[in-house]
Amino acid sequence: MAQRREDAALRAEVLKRDKHTCQMCKKKKKKLEIHHIHKWANATHLRFDPGNCITLCSSCHFSIRNKEQYYEQFFYEILHGKR
Repeated sequence: MAQRREDAALRAEVLKRDKHTCQMCKKKKKKLEIHHIHKWANATHLRFDPGNCITLCSSCHFSIRNKEQYYEQFFYEILHGKR
């Protein structure tokens, strides 16, 4: 149960920070997902860190599947206002 609360709090914080907008295509869509920039399985210390998460619509999230590592730097640049 504690993890679910942490997940919900993280999701709410990231969506608010990203203004409920996909950070790749910049569209506000109904189906938004929170993407962990460093994979959930590989970065346990960053699982609930909003600085490791970015809002993506389901289409953009699907488009980066199996290419996540390629997008890490790009997403960090978006979060830090360099894109």
